[in-house]
Amino acid sequence: MVLLGEPGAGKTTVLLQSGPLLHDRISAQTFDLAEYGSEDRIVSEILEHPAIERWLTSQEQLCIVLDGLDEAMARCDSW
Repeated sequence: MVLLGEPGAGKTTVLLQSGPLLHDRISAQTFDLAEYGSEDRIVSEILEHPAIERWLTSQEQLCIVLDGLDEAMARCDSW
């Protein structure tokens, strides 16, 4: 699922309330990309996050929510 909209349109609010959109057996992990200043840091911290590591060794389904893409693009020169 991709949620697009203008800044301030309420995308983050919808994402924070997305629990009911997910099936009981699917957990969600949210990452606020606006907090990161480099593409390398985004990749390493997300891929090394405990929720991702657990998912890799389990049969669980995981919904990864990436918020703040527009803010991250403004801060990361390589995007």
